[in-house]
Amino acid sequence: MHKSCPSCSSKHTKKDGFTPAGSQRYKCVTCSYRYTWQNATNKYLKAQIWFKYWVLEGLSKRQISNISPHSYSTIKRLCQYWLKQAPPTIPYHFAHIKYLLFDGTYFKHEHCLLVFMDYPTGQVIGHRYTTIRENYQTVYDLACELKQKGLNPISVTLDGHPSVIRALITVWPHVKIQRCIYHIIHQGSMWLRTYPKTQAGKDLKALLQGLGNNDREAFERDYKQVIEQHGEFIKRLSSKTIGEKDVKKAMALITNAQGNMWHYEQDENIAPTNNKLEGYFSELKQKYRAHKGLKKEHREAYLNWYIYYKNRAK
Repeated sequence: MHKSCPSCSSKHTKKDGFTPAGSQRYKCVTCSYRYTWQNATNKYLKAQIWFKYWVLEGLSKRQISNISPHSYSTIKRLCQYWLKQAPPTIPYHFAHIKYLLFDGTYFKHEHCLLVFMDYPTGQVIGHRYTTIRENYQTVYDLACELKQKGLNPISVTLDGHPSVIRALITVWPHVKIQRCIYHIIHQGSMWLRTYPKTQAGKDLKALLQGLGNNDREAFERDYKQVIEQHGEFIKRLSSKTIGEKDVKKAMALITNAQGNMWHYEQDENIAPTNNKLEGYFSELKQKYRAHKGLKKEHREAYLNWYIYYKNRAK
């Protein structure tokens, strides 16, 4: 195929040797203009590895230019080019994916990234970047999108947001909701403070701290003892005093979570915690902070490329 002359647009061209760098040179028969043909897309594809380093390694554009054969301005153009492109779609066998993790993470309290992760592989199979907090409608829409692709999970491990649970059960009525054990321990301990002042608070905290080591039978036995000893006292606590209110909240947390705390004992493939997803978010934010000067329209693109590259690596 003949290359059009960039000077006069004539298609009457011919090959004219090579440049000292080895590139094919062309000559226009009409105007005698000599030129080399440059394919911009191919050029960006060859240099995409540096964009990948910029996304995954948290390196600045200046650092990339120091270790690559490209100038700072070239690396800047390269990143801008790929941020405007959508990552390729990775095909998943959604019908084979059965055990999920779900959580959301926030960026500057402005935007939220919602993620469904396949627990055995650690791959993110669905995500959504939104400007509102995680709520029923957002999670419902994302879950419906995955269901249409063939996803029908056995279990989802999550923190326990009521609207999230309602959305998932609406989409998948028979899914098992596994409450994250670590979240229950962490949230309950935070409400009970480092040094609880009441005996009820002390016993509740001891109960929570033993949650990770006890089986269901031992935990329910200890929980029943706490209810018998302190149940009436906790009910009488004031809802106006912050400290007393938080003790009641810790008690309600355990009571409401009990029905969905122990699915992992019946099925070893169910994740008892969201730790794998929390670790994923921690690494993502560490890399993202290196690029905190990103324009708003580029933030979602960066997250899409990060998830794509991490999934390809698994």
